Amino acid sequence: MKIVKDIAPITETNKYDVVLVATSIYGMLTNGFQRDIRIKYPYVHEENIKQPYADLRRLGTRLTLKREGNPVISLLYVCTFPLSDREFIDRDALRHALLTADAEFAGKKVMTTLIGASKYDGNCD
Repeated sequence: MKIVKDIAPITETNKYDVVLVATSIYGMLTNGFQRDIRIKYPYVHEENIKQPYADLRRLGTRLTLKREGNPVISLLYVCTFPLSDREFIDRDALRHALLTADAEFAGKKVMTTLIGASKYDGNCD
């Protein structure tokens, strides 16, 4: 594992086979690394908003998108509606999404941010 600091993660995505992006079940890729992904890879947002809105059954699932010339982008649905005043990550959903990603992407070069650490993907410690 390599921890990278002081560099915007979006500038590093093309150096990896797979990019994991933690997000909510509300189809929002509006802030932080999620927003950067939405801008750099617009097809990710287009596919994300096709998913059922606020469907709790999606917690712990992933949406994996492959496009020629880009890294695989896998959205991990690990939290409910983003709130800045409390934790809103679902730890069981996070665990399940990471386990399935680990199985699918074994042997690949994978990057992600510190999942759940921002107010946009879980707001936890």
